[in-house]
Formats: sequence, structure tokens, C-alpha cells
Amino acid sequence: MVHTCIVCHVSSKDNTGNVSFHLFPKNKVKRLKWCDALGLSMATPNQSVCSNHFGQDCYNFSLNRKILKPFAVPSLLFESIPELDLSMISPIPSTSRTMHNSFESIPELDLSMISPI
Repeated sequence: MVHTCIVCHVSSKDNTGNVSFHLFPKNKVKRLKWCDALGLSMATPNQSVCSNHFGQDCYNFSLNRKILKPFAVPSLLFESIPELDLSMISPIPSTSRTMHNSFESIPELDLSMISPI
């Protein structure tokens, strides 16, 4: 099953293995706490939040596994999200004209035809 984080849209399909996904609690009170902490109006128990939104103190560590504590609440801290690879992004060509080019296209006025008042 593919999970996508409702907050930052990280997908388990593209995951390198260092991000885990946690379904929203089925308990409505806990689910509302998660929504409040993440600034969401609503979420279903089928939606998930990635581990990037939980601090290390939200986990119990056992047998080389991280297990989310029962009362852990996610936060918006993004300390563990990897840096964006900017080499994958190409610049968008500008379609607007620069101010300088706009002035060059204004024709000169012939002031000799204007009489003084």
C-alpha cells in the first residue's frame, strides 16, 4: 500500500527507506489533536503523516526499530527532511518584458508640432 504524507506529500513509493508513515489515529480525540498540531481542519484514519513531522522523543526504540509512542503528536518541525536537490529544477523562462525593453519601444514625440500656451 502506498502512503502519502498529508502535510508534505512525501510518498512511500519514492521513499529511500529512512522515512516511516503513520496513519492518523482511529480514536477521534487523538485524531483531532494531530489535526490541530498540523493545522488541518480534518483527516481520516486512512490518511498518514510521515516521520519527518515527529521528534525523536515521540518514538520508543526497540530491536533496531522506531515505534511511535501511543500519545505522540506530530509537529510542523521539518528538521529531518532532506535538502532539495536544486539540480533537478530548471528555471522557468520569463515571458514578461523588462521595464527597460518597454521604454525602448515607446516612440519619440515630435514636440515641434506643439504650440506653447
